[in-house]
Amino acid sequence: MLVLLAGCDESQPADDPEGLSGTCGLPTPEPGRKESVVPEIFVPDGAEISRAQRERGGFITAINVPLSVAGALAFYEDAVDKGGYEVIQSDNEGFEAELYLRRGKKLAAIQIRMSTCDDRSIVFVNEIVPDDT
Repeated sequence: MLVLLAGCDESQPADDPEGLSGTCGLPTPEPGRKESVVPEIFVPDGAEISRAQRERGGFITAINVPLSVAGALAFYEDAVDKGGYEVIQSDNEGFEAELYLRRGKKLAAIQIRMSTCDDRSIVFVNEIVPDDT
């Protein structure tokens, strides 16, 4: 928790044009990250992809979003509906939220975590194709 608090520069306004990283304890994007790995439906306007890689027929990503946990949850509920995903389970505790999804053989999880600022969150999206064993 101290790392998150130390990373927040409260002097920067929420609409900082330099991006989300470096504010509110959000991670700095990894050099050479592969943004094309992440389907557009998972990236809201103004977001920045911090990490991304292909994994087990899908992908794993961390996305800094300019939304509160409630705002991010609403965005992702709409996005997954438009993307043809079925919500298997959802959970919203206010400071964090999760969506567990299925689309065909693919399984996905979206985990939303608050930052040290009310209008910023980090979102982890993991989509895989389970092995047929």
